[in-house]
Amino acid sequence: MFLLQQEPNVGFLLTAQKKQSVVNVVRFTTLSWLLALLISSARADSWRPPSPRSYLSEDGSKQVHFNPEHGTAELVVSSILGTSTNKLWSVRTPNVPHEIHVSDNGSNVVTTDSWASLGYGDFVVAIYSKAGLVTNYSLEKFAPLSRRSPRDAQLVPYEEKFTHSTSSRWWTKNSFQFFHPALHPTNFCIWLPWRESWTAFDLRTGSISHLEKPGIDALNSSALVLVNNDLSKTNSSGMFSNPAIRALKFLAWLRRPEHLPHLQTALRSRTFRAGMGAISSDGSSTAKPAFFGMSEIRATADQLLANWNGIQSDSKSATKAIHLGEVEGTVVFAKPVGLKGSLHLYLLPEDQKLEPLKPEMLEHSFSEFFEKPYEQADRGRRIHFDLTSIAPGDYRIKIVHDVAPPFASRSDPVCETSAGDYISNDAQIITVSAGKRTTGILINCRTKIGQ
Repeated sequence: MFLLQQEPNVGFLLTAQKKQSVVNVVRFTTLSWLLALLISSARADSWRPPSPRSYLSEDGSKQVHFNPEHGTAELVVSSILGTSTNKLWSVRTPNVPHEIHVSDNGSNVVTTDSWASLGYGDFVVAIYSKAGLVTNYSLEKFAPLSRRSPRDAQLVPYEEKFTHSTSSRWWTKNSFQFFHPALHPTNFCIWLPWRESWTAFDLRTGSISHLEKPGIDALNSSALVLVNNDLSKTNSSGMFSNPAIRALKFLAWLRRPEHLPHLQTALRSRTFRAGMGAISSDGSSTAKPAFFGMSEIRATADQLLANWNGIQSDSKSATKAIHLGEVEGTVVFAKPVGLKGSLHLYLLPEDQKLEPLKPEMLEHSFSEFFEKPYEQADRGRRIHFDLTSIAPGDYRIKIVHDVAPPFASRSDPVCETSAGDYISNDAQIITVSAGKRTTGILINCRTKIGQ
């Protein structure tokens, strides 16, 4: 399924609790950081009204145009002939679908979820043909939970399986969804990491197909084609949800020895997210500004590798990391942080010089920009930092506070300093150990460029 018109944005506000003795509340205010977090949290979300848009089939030969109206939607399936289209059939849905899939031969459309209410209701999965609605399912109907203990029965349904927000249950995160076989499909198939299994819906009857081993092998082969493409994005930045994560989870589920190197490589992914927030210590009602950085890909690979090798994290440890480490400390600045420009934190191997910065040597790079009015606020001159998913080793930390034009841009591999910017010149070496948290670091960022 390919979206022709970009789907309306969904914004999140988040309050999260960090499970550490020093920290009990973390409040994040940066959108990119919010979407990348891998911690259980209560979320409040807001949705724009649905608008007309079109989806392509996998081979690009068919499209389905979606036109929402008064709580329902019209789906128009057409074949694509050069720059024109030829209508094949249409159907009206009793809900406003969130995602829409059309088969390569145009025989079927499958919708998932209802707009602004993902995972709830009777149309979590719905199958359509030119004759109309074939069948529809609630999440509980096609993916029921097993109640193994009284404690499980008391939990919010699916609470520990995937992310929940005020409006939605994000059950399709990191899933594979496609028609099979591609050219003349008989089933619509979904692989869910939290179920660790395939579900196949018969397109003719709407029933759930019983999959024998040859059928499962065929679905795995089709998914592996997508996995190879996903893995090429292991080091891609600027993505709210990196597809490499679903690839890693799928390979860990298959558990084939030849796939193990992919998980090991992902431990050194250079895709990190950073953001400003606030942190409060136990017993304190005053929140203090903080800078956070992490890699969802690395954290995912770390846990998958631990499971693969039968390793469990130390319950007494301040971190859940196994093969990676964490770093926290404080930076003291000469100028208030957050009013303009940007903030950059680099971890350099201890044998690398602080100047000049070499992008190819920067495995750990964290940046936050204060370009938009909603990003700008005086956060003071003393900022706590908390970095996770760090490869073990010895490092120096380099801080750049970009407060003078020309300002760095998000596309710059490193921040090129200019007169008026501030940098740190601390030569302190820190050691990051696997499964450990390095604390108590104090860095001064008061050296002004040009003086």
